[in-house]
Amino acid sequence: MKNQQGGETVTTSWSCPVCGGRSVGRVGVNQYYCRNCYLEFIPTQEGYEIYEVQDDGSLLAWDDTISC
Repeated sequence: MKNQQGGETVTTSWSCPVCGGRSVGRVGVNQYYCRNCYLEFIPTQEGYEIYEVQDDGSLLAWDDTISC
């Protein structure tokens, strides 16, 4: 869902760019986590940066940037 505020578009809810699920939470500034596929993603100008969360909590690039 997108709202217009002062001439800029603000996204108020997210869906996962991989599975399309709506179980997405915010984990940092402009960083989101999908509870369905256990991936973190960062929206970029080109699409999304997708990361797999490892057992030790580190992030592994899941794929190169996915364009959507």
